[in-house]
Order: sequence, then structure tokens, then C-alpha cells
Amino acid sequence: MDPQQDGPIILGILIAIIVFFLAREFFCWYFKINKMVTELEETNRLLRKLVNVQVKNHPDYLPEDIENVDEIEEPPTS
Repeated sequence: MDPQQDGPIILGILIAIIVFFLAREFFCWYFKINKMVTELEETNRLLRKLVNVQVKNHPDYLPEDIENVDEIEEPPTS
């Protein structure tokens, strides 16, 4: 390739990458995807708490689909 033609190609690729990230951020904001992810993480955290409380209150009862309560980990809080 001719070195004079490399500049516009690289510039075009950089512009496309910047537009992609800006558009992605806009659509995530517009469709509230970031908010949905946060809410789902909170729901999972609360469900883990409920299962742990239930197991503590009824140690002889363990749901069939949970083989080990230790598998239910509390997600890191951020």
C-alpha cells in the first residue's frame, strides 16, 4: 500500500470506532440497559439473601436445585 493512502484509512477506522462507542452509550442510555443491569444485580443479591435466610431457618430443608448453599455467593458490592 502507498503510505499516502494509509492516513485516511486509519483516520476512518478511528472515527468509526469513536462513533460506535458513542452510539452504543446512547442506545444503552435510551433503552435503559444500564439501569436494567443494575436492577437485575440487586434482585439477584436479594434472592441470595432470601435463600440464605431460609436455609438458616430450616437447615434440614434445602431446595433440590441447590446442592450446596456455599455455591450461592454474595456479589461484590461496588
